[in-house]
Amino acid sequence: MFLPHGYSFQKNYSEETAARMDEAVSLMMEEAHLRVHKILSDKRALLDKLAALLAIQETVRGEELRAMM
Repeated sequence: MFLPHGYSFQKNYSEETAARMDEAVSLMMEEAHLRVHKILSDKRALLDKLAALLAIQETVRGEELRAMM
């Protein structure tokens, strides 16, 4: 990665703060994963229908997709 001349990374926080930040990020990632999993599960039938259509034809136009939804 390119960094400007004279740039160096300095940690301006304690190990405790770093651990709390790591925990917060982990929690956000887990919550996002659960949300995405629920959305995909809820839309599974539509996704299967779209996959079947794409197996037959190369593209799906916006109008076709909106009609499916």
